[in-house]
Amino acid sequence: MYERPSGLEPGVSAELQAYAGMAGQHCENIHLARNILNGGELSPGMAARHDQPRHLSGCSRLLNMVPLPCGGLTKRPGFEHMGMAANPLPEAHARLVPFIFSAAESRMLEFYQSGSSCRLRVWLPDGAFHEPDIILPWDGSWLRDISFSQSADVLFCAHSAFPPAKICRHGDNDWTYETINWLPSIPAPQIAAIEAIGDIPAGENSRQTLSYVATAIDAETGAESLPTAAATIENVAPLSQTYYIQISITPQAGASEYRIYKKSAGVHGYIGRITDAGENTFEDRNLEPDTTDTPPNARNPFAAPGEYPSLVFLHQQRLGYAASSRRPLTVWMSQAGNYESMAASIPPDDDDAIEATLAAPQANRILWAQSDRNGLAIGTEGGEWLLIASDGSAISPKDLSFQPQTYHGSQPGLDVLRAGSSLLFMQRGGSVVRDISYSFQDDRYNSSDLSLLARHILRDNPCRAWCWQPEPYGIVWCALADGTIAALTYLREHDVVGWHRHQTAGFVEDLASIPAPDGDWQVWATIIRDNVRRIERLAPFYEGSGTPHHTDGAAKATFSARCIPCMPEAQLQTGSTFCRIRKINAIKIRVINSEPFTARVSAQNHAPARPTPVPPRGAKFTTEADWNCPISGGWAEAPKIELIMDGPGPVTILGLIIAMEISPLAGGQR
Repeated sequence: MYERPSGLEPGVSAELQAYAGMAGQHCENIHLARNILNGGELSPGMAARHDQPRHLSGCSRLLNMVPLPCGGLTKRPGFEHMGMAANPLPEAHARLVPFIFSAAESRMLEFYQSGSSCRLRVWLPDGAFHEPDIILPWDGSWLRDISFSQSADVLFCAHSAFPPAKICRHGDNDWTYETINWLPSIPAPQIAAIEAIGDIPAGENSRQTLSYVATAIDAETGAESLPTAAATIENVAPLSQTYYIQISITPQAGASEYRIYKKSAGVHGYIGRITDAGENTFEDRNLEPDTTDTPPNARNPFAAPGEYPSLVFLHQQRLGYAASSRRPLTVWMSQAGNYESMAASIPPDDDDAIEATLAAPQANRILWAQSDRNGLAIGTEGGEWLLIASDGSAISPKDLSFQPQTYHGSQPGLDVLRAGSSLLFMQRGGSVVRDISYSFQDDRYNSSDLSLLARHILRDNPCRAWCWQPEPYGIVWCALADGTIAALTYLREHDVVGWHRHQTAGFVEDLASIPAPDGDWQVWATIIRDNVRRIERLAPFYEGSGTPHHTDGAAKATFSARCIPCMPEAQLQTGSTFCRIRKINAIKIRVINSEPFTARVSAQNHAPARPTPVPPRGAKFTTEADWNCPISGGWAEAPKIELIMDGPGPVTILGLIIAMEISPLAGGQR
């Protein structure tokens, strides 16, 4: 126990001195450890919640610092200047879109406004770029709202202002744009002849008219053509093995086989096929048609303005669209394995195209759709749904249903993010991030509010663009309306949810991420600096190898980082330290791969910021150390330790211990 001397300390009010240094009162000298710092920045309303686990690991301010899943904090790397944007004018429209062919091959696509249309620039992960000769018939103002979904070298595009289209990569400098033609990839064949063959049995006179159609199968894609016009013949006797109908097909270029259908009960049902390329005839010897297998009926549900979908996605080997202006709750899905066919049979086959409308009390438009487990998770303006088959298998036109899950609603303009086993979406209003994942216990999808303890970060400053960086730390990066960045370190399996804020000398417009060749993920950004749009990339996090990069932009400007850990509290024999007057005497900080920085107690204004006393060990920064930071402070009701990192080098804080004295009384009102 330590008995304080009498007399006022510099900078401390007489009232505080009276409570903290009353004659005969003893002050307790304690050491409190903060060895977990990944709780992120917390709302001011959390200042009294020292019982909350996130308070024990959180900060009241975290600027340009990233919480690590393992428990520490690291200064964010700088933004590397990759080049000027293709259209550097800040009033022009631009957007970054990831193009990920495989985990080892990816590109960043820069779409930009060019006069009355748009163009494309292709960035490689190493910073090289190509400018293919491709003109996109889009208005620049559409760019932020265009929906994209990728399959191998094809990027499908959807927007309510133009019919569904695709951008195909033939090479990094060779890209094409085309509107999707919903007709089959192979034309319908022709029936060259149809005739009765064989002897008519004696005494038979049973006339009837038979009708046949044929389709061709594309040898390359496996797609089935539209049927031929019906060919009819009037037979004079029942068909048998000796009296039959022979159908001859004119050979169709590119066909691997032909399918033959015969009319029964008002529909043409399948009776067989011609599979030998050298043959072109088929014999009907009284075959019974299968009326559950009928020829496809091609259709284009997106034929006119107002019918163009605003959303595109992939699910269970189908290309899907949703939410046209006239039908905001409808989902369309292609044939299974045939992305560019909306054909369906009557009655429908399991692999036919699907059209389904969500029956909900309100006409809340569908905003996003994402495959998850055996269903399609769907977000609307008013809630979250799951499109599934009743038996848990693949959906089909004959077996599908919409199941309501949660009722939060999503923010227009922001697609859902896949973050490990969870889906992240922005709640309507743009100030709440939610995850949604399947719960085996509840047998449904549940959603949790990831912004609850840091609501101040997005309040009145909504997110305008975001991306997920799975490696190395699992971070959601959000470009906010005021041009700054908010980020969330998110590792659901270890219950890590830590918000942090970032600033740079410019206006951050857009963010997108792609995998890098080394296994990490790169975060790319469009940033307006000095009234010019630039393409920049977040440098790799420094972990002790390679060259640290902690400056921003082409000017290599240094940036400041700040950390104010939440003041720890303890339960003593004399009661809680909460709301008791205290005096911080020293802190000791365990660091790794760090340059020296400064520390101060922000509530004790007479205590100047001072550099840490541990110098670099033969290099610009030390690899590992425990740095002592003595504080020449006095008594205060709510002192806060502020760590200030203004240098151009890296800083990683693993934990700290705080030495302070606690007054036996709580103090008075000011």
